[in-house]
Amino acid sequence: MELISKSNKATVSNVKTYDFSTLYTSIPHSKLKTAIAWTIKKAFLGRGKKYINVYKTRTCWSDTKMKSDGAGMQVTQKVLLNMVHYLIDNIFVTCGETVFRQTIGIPMGTDCAPFLANLFLFFYEFRFMEKMTKEKSPDLYRFRKVARYLDDLIIVNGGDVMEKYSSDIYPCELILKLENTNDQACTFLDLSLNVNVDNRKIEHKLYDKRDDFSFEIVNYPNLQGNICTTNAFGVLIGQLLRIANACQQYDDFLKRSRCLIHKLVTQFFPKRGFVSRLIKFYKRYPHKVSKYGITLQSFVKDLDPLKEWN
Repeated sequence: MELISKSNKATVSNVKTYDFSTLYTSIPHSKLKTAIAWTIKKAFLGRGKKYINVYKTRTCWSDTKMKSDGAGMQVTQKVLLNMVHYLIDNIFVTCGETVFRQTIGIPMGTDCAPFLANLFLFFYEFRFMEKMTKEKSPDLYRFRKVARYLDDLIIVNGGDVMEKYSSDIYPCELILKLENTNDQACTFLDLSLNVNVDNRKIEHKLYDKRDDFSFEIVNYPNLQGNICTTNAFGVLIGQLLRIANACQQYDDFLKRSRCLIHKLVTQFFPKRGFVSRLIKFYKRYPHKVSKYGITLQSFVKDLDPLKEWN
C-alpha cells in the first residue's frame, strides 16, 4: 500500500507483477549458506555490537557479556551462523520407514523457511543494486518503485527492466516469471490494481483468489456450534477493517462487506446484532471510512442486514 501511495504522487504508466516458478524447493544449500553468512555479518557490522541477547519475551543487541546466571542466551555472530547451518544441514523427511535427508531446497511450512528464503533473495538483490550504483547504470532509476513479499514481486513504472536484468539479479536456479499480461492491471497479494486511463493513478480494491474457485469455501464461525456470539462478531470487525484497507472506492467496499455479512447471516449470526457492531467499527476506525465520505447513518443503513439492499 505504501508503494502504491508513493507511486500515485506521480504519473503511473505501467505496473507489472512477477513470481518465482519455484523458490523454497530450488534453493541450493551451498548458495543459501553463503547468502546467510553475508547477511549475518552485515547485520552485526551494521549494529556495531558483539552479541544478541535473547530473553523470554525480547531480544536486543549488546556489547556487554551476559552473566552466567542471566535468564537468557547470548548469541555471537559465529554461534548464530552455526545455528543456521545446523538447521539447513539437518532437514529430514520420513516416508514410511525410510528417512531422507533434504540436500536441495528448504521445506515449506517450517518456522525458519520464510526468513531463510527472504534473506536469500535479499542477498542477491542487495549485491545487484550495489553493482548498479557503482557502475552508475542509467537503468538504476527504474528500480525506484519495486517491492517484494517473499516470492511475489511488483514494480511500478519499471517497463521491461525486470525481464532485462532478472537473470543478473537472481541465481540460475530461480526463474522469475511475469504474472500479468496487461501492464495496466494486475493482482498483487490481496489487492486488485488498475491504472486509471484518465488520471494515470493506481486504483485498488480487494482481491481474493478464493473468488475464482468453483466450490464454496468453508470459513468464519458457524453459530450453530458452541461458540460465544459476542466473540464471534469479532470476525465482522476484523474483516471490515481488512476490506476498508484494500478498497479505495465505497462501491467496492459495500459489495465486499455485504457479501461478508450475507455469509455470516447464513451461518446463523443474528441479524439484530450487526447494527451495534457497525456503529462500533465506524467510530473506532473513522480514518478508514472517512475516505468514502459517508455518514454514520448511511453507513449503517447500507450494511444493516435487516434493511433491503439495492
